[in-house]
Parts: sequence; C-alpha cells; structure tokens
Amino acid sequence: MMGLRLIGLGLATAAAVAVTAPASAFVAAPNPGPQLGADVPPTAVEGDATFKRLGFKCEFTLEVKPVKKGQFGPVSVTKVVRGKLVDFRVEDGYEAEGVLIRGGQGTNLYDYRAMDGVTKDQDLHTPVYTSHVPADLETDFHKVRSVEFCLNMDGYRANQA
Repeated sequence: MMGLRLIGLGLATAAAVAVTAPASAFVAAPNPGPQLGADVPPTAVEGDATFKRLGFKCEFTLEVKPVKKGQFGPVSVTKVVRGKLVDFRVEDGYEAEGVLIRGGQGTNLYDYRAMDGVTKDQDLHTPVYTSHVPADLETDFHKVRSVEFCLNMDGYRANQA
C-alpha cells in the first residue's frame, strides 16, 4: 500500500515529501513459463518458499543441491538438460506431493496434490524472465540451483487429514 509521509525540517517553512511503498511493488512477478512435458503446470512462488509455508504436509523433504543426475535417497534425478530442465523418479513406496525448482531470481512450484502425488515427471524448470512465445531454452531459462521434493509414503496424507 502506498503511503505519504511529511517530514518537518525544524523551523524551516519547507516540508519534504517522501512516497513510500514496499520494494515488492516495483519488482515484476516472475513468469512461471510453459508447462513443457510436465504433468502439471508450474506456478511461480515468491519469497522464501518452503513446503510448510505453502501448506503442504510432507513426511519429509529432500533437497538436491547442486542439481545433477543421480540417486538421492528415494529420489533419482534421471535427466538434467543443460542445467535448465530436470526429470525425476521417486522409488521405495514414496510419492512426490510437490517439487520446488529454484534458480535465477525465483522458484517454480509443481503441485501434485490433486493427483495424489506422482512417482515421476519431466521437464521441470525455473521461472522464465521473458515475454518470448515460445520461451527459448538457451536464452530464457535460468540454470536450476536446487530441487526440493515433498515426499510422502502411500497413505501418509490420508492419515494427516
């Protein structure tokens, strides 16, 4: 909300006027970018996004940083395309309820709760900072700096209701 503040200058008859607004009012919200091959569309989330702050109930979370192909507990990062697109698979009876993809100046949320979780997905990416349609992988996507998974065993969420 904009505010107006008058500042007196001692005995002087002049007054200085300052207009104040939160810094976020001047920063454009990130564009989540296209869905590409993912099962759900990305949603750009602002600030220090955590699953708890976003209302998720996770049995546990797992963060992969730096992002690279490999096995990380029950999660396999199966493909990383030029550091900008990520594919994953979840094993051992776990499902991903959500995935946070951080990079550039923002975070994309992939929310799988409506699907009761997933065991794999592909082409997850950070928000894009462009108006190009379609977005160009080489110039419009930022490198992924971390991927965080909200993981639950089959039936965990039902027991939390």
